[in-house]
Amino acid sequence: MRGNMKLSEKSRVIKVDFGKFLKESRLESDRSVFDNGYILAVNPQTVWCWEQGNSFPGSIVRIKKLALMYSDTPYFLKDIIERNGIKPSRSEWKDFEKEVYSGGGGLVSGIRPEYVSKDARDLEYKKAFGKYMMRERYNRGITVAAMARALKVNYHTYCAWENGSAWPQEVMVLAMLDKLYSNTFDVLFGLCDENGIHLSMTEKKDVLKRMRMFDGTHRCEPGKGRFRKLK
Repeated sequence: MRGNMKLSEKSRVIKVDFGKFLKESRLESDRSVFDNGYILAVNPQTVWCWEQGNSFPGSIVRIKKLALMYSDTPYFLKDIIERNGIKPSRSEWKDFEKEVYSGGGGLVSGIRPEYVSKDARDLEYKKAFGKYMMRERYNRGITVAAMARALKVNYHTYCAWENGSAWPQEVMVLAMLDKLYSNTFDVLFGLCDENGIHLSMTEKKDVLKRMRMFDGTHRCEPGKGRFRKLK
């Protein structure tokens, strides 16, 4: 049953459901995987892997560009992690909380991240997200070791997230952070103006420009990576 699934298994279910959402959204837009690959500046095979649920976007920039293409993206993800069998069970959350606060600290309400957003390339986004994670943890008096244990990751892996050299790509890790801090997805998708991580105007214009190139075109012909203009 879903209620008994491990976090890694839940992440797999989320990736599959999110992939279906991406595929349905693409088909509604009458574009091929080649089209979306071009718009996002990624290999079409990468788009296909996302849609099959084999992988999840491994870049903050890419996931934010998807949200620009399909405005329902952040809300769909939020909805997935609230579904029965996916959202953390009472026992999972109790175990997580126990580990988080095993090194001291406590829940603090009304704390908001205060850093300035970085509208730059992926490295800058990861650093901004890491600063957010560090500030939220620090404001609650939670230790790094406790967070690593609670999220069941290596101590050095968690440190890499906070120093911005990497970021948590497992959706259930993001779900746990969102439940703990109440604003992780809002920050990630830039849904809060003051504290959100936003695409730069240049990045937005690039995505929208690439999308407009497919206005009035047919989808790619099977096996071909090009599109044909309507005559």
